Parts: sequence; C-alpha cells; structure tokens
Amino acid sequence: MQNIKQGDVISQDVLKKLSPGMTKAQVLHHLGNPILTPINPQRWEYVYYRKKKTKLTKHRRLILIFEQDILKQINKPS
Repeated sequence: MQNIKQGDVISQDVLKKLSPGMTKAQVLHHLGNPILTPINPQRWEYVYYRKKKTKLTKHRRLILIFEQDILKQINKPS
C-alpha cells in the first residue's frame, strides 16, 4: 500500500508571510481555500496528514481566526 498525503501542505516560507491584520483576500492569495469548509466563517482550518499503510505518520493543523474579515490570530501547526 502507498503513502497517502491529504490536505493543505503549507511551507514555512508561506507561514512567514501570514500576519495579523491581513484581509481574508490576502490570506487566500497565499494559502488558497481551506480544504475543510468552515462551519464558522471567522475560523479557517488548514489540515494536512500523511498515512503509511494504516498508520498516521504526520498530522498538522493551521487555524486562522478572523474578526470582520481581518486576520486576528494564527495558531501555527507544530
């Protein structure tokens, strides 16, 4: 069975471009649309995982919090 990669792969270079105060349009320019449709339009989640056979080998989640379409908080993946 092959390795399976799913989700939003976000490089450190792209993460460095994000900063509070950016508009949603600016964030979309750098990251594109989140793979998960946001339930709360003020909270976007970019998720990435990799599986090898049936074992999860990597999981990352970037969470962005907006207020009135302005980026307020960035919870970077570990």
